[in-house]
Amino acid sequence: MFAHGVLSSFLLVLQLLLQAKSAPALPGITGQGRER
Repeated sequence: MFAHGVLSSFLLVLQLLLQAKSAPALPGITGQGRER
């Protein structure tokens, strides 16, 4: 269970980083912008 938590958190951080690189000027880097 510990490994699963680390993996999920790592994927979340990785997604945030990719999103920040893709659109650094757009608001909603936390993921709210891409959902809309």
